[in-house]
Amino acid sequence: MKITVEARVAAPIDDVWLAWTTPDDITEWNAASDDWTCPRAELDLRSGGRFAYRMEAKDGSTGFDFVGTFTSVVSREAIEFTLDDGRSVAVRFLARDDAVIVREAFDAASASTAERERHGWQAILDNFARYVQGKTTSDSNPASGGSRQPPAWRTAADPGREPPASVAMRSAMHTDRLRLRRAAEADLEAYCRTTLCDANVMAMLPGHEALTLETALPRARATLIETWREHGFGPWLVSERSSEAILGHCGLRYWPGTEDVEVLYALTPHVWGLGYATEAARTSVAEGFTFLGLRRIIAAAFPENLASIRVMTQLGLRYWKRGDLRGERVDMYQLDRRSWRTGQPVAAAALDR
Repeated sequence: MKITVEARVAAPIDDVWLAWTTPDDITEWNAASDDWTCPRAELDLRSGGRFAYRMEAKDGSTGFDFVGTFTSVVSREAIEFTLDDGRSVAVRFLARDDAVIVREAFDAASASTAERERHGWQAILDNFARYVQGKTTSDSNPASGGSRQPPAWRTAADPGREPPASVAMRSAMHTDRLRLRRAAEADLEAYCRTTLCDANVMAMLPGHEALTLETALPRARATLIETWREHGFGPWLVSERSSEAILGHCGLRYWPGTEDVEVLYALTPHVWGLGYATEAARTSVAEGFTFLGLRRIIAAAFPENLASIRVMTQLGLRYWKRGDLRGERVDMYQLDRRSWRTGQPVAAAALDR
């Protein structure tokens, strides 16, 4: 028996999504009544990822674990999951002009308990709506002068605040062969020696000449650390799962002076030809469309950099236009979210409308 409950949340979709998917927020609203609490919430928000929410009576008399596996995650639109008892749940986030309708459809445990379950799930959903609407929303006005909107998680009172996981790329993850992780200050020198100070790597990057360590460090800091802190995403460091040695970087960042986000990658020459760039970049693209809710992702390469262009086309990006990077011609490629889902390219003109 399928049961549906819904609530109207008078808040922006970003605030609603954030509160629904951030563990610290979940523990604040995930209870059906004042005598229950959710002391712990853990989740890996991706298809195949697991979640576990601990539900307890405040007097300690009883409790249970609400656990399952995500089967589909579309950022700011929908979440589907299967509970460990086999029941399926689908949550939809329907953005309206002044509110978001959150609608949950779930399998009842049994016909005899259906009405009680409906009441409990509705109570939790109503509590969620009250919690989100009661939160103070900061930085809600558009930035002036055509500049980018400050991220919703950064407040005037705490401008250096780190982004929550639900609106950011994950800071560390694995592929079949690689470890991808956010850089720390202590990583910068090793990273620079591997990439920015290597003549072969830099031959295909702007400037085309290896940097000294002194000039490379500020550039690495801006790319690997400040980008993450400002936007909630950026390039990861790349290493093999069997080693801590830094091989280079791969990830996402804003294309200069635009709202477009590019996938970028650069690896040390001794791993060229192994498919590592494609493996890491494919994960980056998935993060952008799934976690960041991007409409499209772009990439750029100098025309002679055939290896980089090959990576782009393997990811499904298609030629878009000629571009300019620091006064040099580059070929621009793009992939939109619908094409990424279906594997079918959309014409560039359709994206530019």
